[in-house]
Amino acid sequence: MDKLQLIKLVEEGSTHREIAQKMNCTQSTIRYWMNKYGLKSKNFKVGDKEFYSTDRFLNMNKSKLKKDYSEIQSLYDSGLSWKEVSETGKISICTIYNKIASGDLKSRTLSESSKISRNKRPKQKHTEKAKLKISEARKKWLKENPDKHPWQNKSFVHSSVPCEKFKSFLKEQNIDFIEEYLPVVHIGRFFRIDIAFPDKKVTIEVNGNQHYESDGELKPYYKERQSILEEHGWTVYQVHHTACFNPEKLSEFMDKVNRSEKKIEFDYFNYVPREKKKYFCACGNSISKKSKVCPKCYGLSNRKIVRPTKDELEKLIWEKPLTELGKQFGVSDSAVKKWCTNYGITDLPNNSYRQKVFHNKK
Repeated sequence: MDKLQLIKLVEEGSTHREIAQKMNCTQSTIRYWMNKYGLKSKNFKVGDKEFYSTDRFLNMNKSKLKKDYSEIQSLYDSGLSWKEVSETGKISICTIYNKIASGDLKSRTLSESSKISRNKRPKQKHTEKAKLKISEARKKWLKENPDKHPWQNKSFVHSSVPCEKFKSFLKEQNIDFIEEYLPVVHIGRFFRIDIAFPDKKVTIEVNGNQHYESDGELKPYYKERQSILEEHGWTVYQVHHTACFNPEKLSEFMDKVNRSEKKIEFDYFNYVPREKKKYFCACGNSISKKSKVCPKCYGLSNRKIVRPTKDELEKLIWEKPLTELGKQFGVSDSAVKKWCTNYGITDLPNNSYRQKVFHNKK
């Protein structure tokens, strides 16, 4: 390669590709001789770094040059989705996701997205007629399915710290009471009472601030509950949650309870809380109300092959190899091994035993 000719072409500002075309050789050959002679072509500067001004570099780094994505970001901030931005800004959705990952574009948070979606599609409210229809249907369903009522679900009933404090006070004083009692199930009402003394027909309701109106009176729902209980002969004491942390006030309430007369006979020791009705399969496993059989019995009924009993299988595995047993029942030898595992049969014949049987040396 002629060094003088290379120097002349470099001084003219030619790139590697242009030099290769003029000298009728490849670009890699030009790079080799330029590195050998210590020559450099016209430099291309990006930031603080300098690179050889080859067409390959220029094509490769077009995508690496930083672009201004402020217009794309402003479109997204105006309330459009990324899909709508890609259609409006004529940019692919893949490019947008790559720029989000690199930090050039910023996506909204979940709460911000939900606010925008609510504004775009406001929630439709039920009419009064529809509300009444839903309410009547719900009441009818609860009367027909009392065990499905939310108050019957233990996970629905959350423990209250003040109420637990009151209960612990009663337990320390060795006072018998029933917690989460259902007093008026017979009239189709399924609300629970925090603390009940069924023999005296006295109830204690521990109330938080959410139970009261701004003027200090009970809210209509709790007033209705109290009136229903009083109609059926119950005495109701409404206790504010702050009183549960004052032992003197708790003692005052208990003095009122103790002065009450005994109205009915009630066995606190043998009392069993009301529970949901349980359903069982023929095999004894518990099932849901709608199910007819348990999963185990369902699997047994759908078997295509009748398996031998445990005793039969224990005899057969010592008489025949597992491969022959599999052919006999129309399954593989692995299936026969699984039967043994399910039956708890661990003592299987080994290869030496089979060889002895085969040679009649047992």
